Amino acid sequence: MSQNYAVIAPNAERVSIPINMDTAYDYYVYFSKELKYNGKTVALVEATDRSQANTAQVTDTNPVYTTTINSSNVPTNTVKPAVMVKNNSAKSVRVYYSNQQKTNSTAGGDFVISSGASQLVSGFEINDNTNVINFSALAWEQNKQVPVDMVMQANKVYEITIPNNEIAAEISVQEVEASQYYN
Repeated sequence: MSQNYAVIAPNAERVSIPINMDTAYDYYVYFSKELKYNGKTVALVEATDRSQANTAQVTDTNPVYTTTINSSNVPTNTVKPAVMVKNNSAKSVRVYYSNQQKTNSTAGGDFVISSGASQLVSGFEINDNTNVINFSALAWEQNKQVPVDMVMQANKVYEITIPNNEIAAEISVQEVEASQYYN
């Protein structure tokens, strides 16, 4: 279903979402663990079972599509790496990483973080690298890239700070324990 998502309650085996007649929808099931940051709930994708990929289609003669979602073992002691982007520049900055959005392997994944704001980004895999994270702003002549070549590890959050002087070489990365962010 491309960029569309349906959230399924814990332990649910079935989900119903409206789809158009005579249109095929490919889908994957992503299992996630709920974590908290500053009292707010965030969900990090922890496991994907590709064997549960399927295609849903309904027709006039078969107007209902039902699938059963099999249980998946989601690791409870390992949190995939995440990134906290802190924008100290005076510009709204577009953040993009790699050529694909990590959470669903489709093109896209860009987001904008306004001046002075911070945003926690999930969807990274163990052994991804911080230097694939890039930044752009309309007022900048060239895009910026994280200059630090740091391999991401489990149970870590990578705090990336865009400085107020917007010099690419001064973009900093600090590795911290995920326990500082998640309960």
